[in-house]
Amino acid sequence: MTRVPLSVAMVLLVPALGLAASPTRVAPPGDYDQFALAADIDANNGAVLGWTNLRGGPHPEVATRTENGRFGSPIRLGTGRMLAVAQGPRALGATAVWRDGTSFRTARRAANGAWITASLPSPPGGSSERVAGIDVDRAGRAVIAIESRDGARWIVRASSRDLDGRWNTDAQDLVVNDAAAAQAGVDGDGGVTAAWVSIGDDRRQSVRVSSRNLDGQWSTPRPIFTAQKGSSLAEPRVVTGPRGDVAVLMSQTTAAGVVGGGRLALRSASSTRWLMTRSTPASSMAIGARGAVWAGWLEGSGRRRVVVASRLDADGTWAPREQVRGPVRSQTIVGGPGVAVDGTGRPVLWWVVDAATGADTWYSSSRRPSGGWVAPTAWARTNGSISVTAGATDALALWVQGAGGAVVVTSLGQ
Repeated sequence: MTRVPLSVAMVLLVPALGLAASPTRVAPPGDYDQFALAADIDANNGAVLGWTNLRGGPHPEVATRTENGRFGSPIRLGTGRMLAVAQGPRALGATAVWRDGTSFRTARRAANGAWITASLPSPPGGSSERVAGIDVDRAGRAVIAIESRDGARWIVRASSRDLDGRWNTDAQDLVVNDAAAAQAGVDGDGGVTAAWVSIGDDRRQSVRVSSRNLDGQWSTPRPIFTAQKGSSLAEPRVVTGPRGDVAVLMSQTTAAGVVGGGRLALRSASSTRWLMTRSTPASSMAIGARGAVWAGWLEGSGRRRVVVASRLDADGTWAPREQVRGPVRSQTIVGGPGVAVDGTGRPVLWWVVDAATGADTWYSSSRRPSGGWVAPTAWARTNGSISVTAGATDALALWVQGAGGAVVVTSLGQ
């Protein structure tokens, strides 16, 4: 699945599959946007990386890797800032999307290795627009969802690209007129799921969902969770899996400001039914290629914070909590944890530590097949974003090595 990079001070879904390798330089030292970068990998370990070069004006660049594990030279795509990339199977239909002024532009990698650019059909408009998600399916067809907001009015517009390379926008948008907070995502099967907070006639808030099928039709919105009277709901988080599984993570706060237990609604790829779990303190979660679900959160405060994880069992109950990382007196956790699950169902957690050096350090730890968590590994220091993506047997982390630094990628594979 495509991962949109976030600031290292925020939660990020980060997979890691084994021991670290030395970073590989994919672009020389220069002037890069440390936050506008993206990465994606396929089941055969082919990958596409995207970032923004600021020299001479912002312009998106990409580098691709075939199955031999070597990245090619950077390719300039146009002008603007990189937003997201998606890798099709065996590089089929690899796609990049960036923003040039008010327009969204895309490029796809042809069979001969050339990148063909095209304009995305008109976005929905509004005071703010963003790419909610993009994915390329097993046949090389792509789906992208763009959301916009104008006050309480929220619109999600989906477009699909056929094998001929032409983008077609759905005839029907999802339009919500009372979305207090909202999020959408694209799953590995090309489906789009939207979730938002709505206020009912009794003034109680609820989370409602709607899904777009492969024919471009949105389902009738339905509530999946209603807050207690007097409580408010935070923005729901939509998390998608490679095979089409979808989850919505929700949390509520009482009128007194007390954060109540969160809930997770899960819909498997083979069902239209939402499974509601029991209360959980989870702040992040991930779905693996086989449907395994893991969640992570922090407990404690200051330098007493610890990283905790739990697995969701098939019956919708949470397994006993497992401590991933204990308190370290010289370190304070300031971001995360992010969670990811590899193709075997093994989870990895990621978090950021303030080392009081002017740059944060991100760590990761994975769970042993026999149980228990390996000792945390310190990966890198950066003031920008880290974009991480995982395939079946490899994972990649992409970042810029500070101001004037190079664009580098690290393999986290076995």
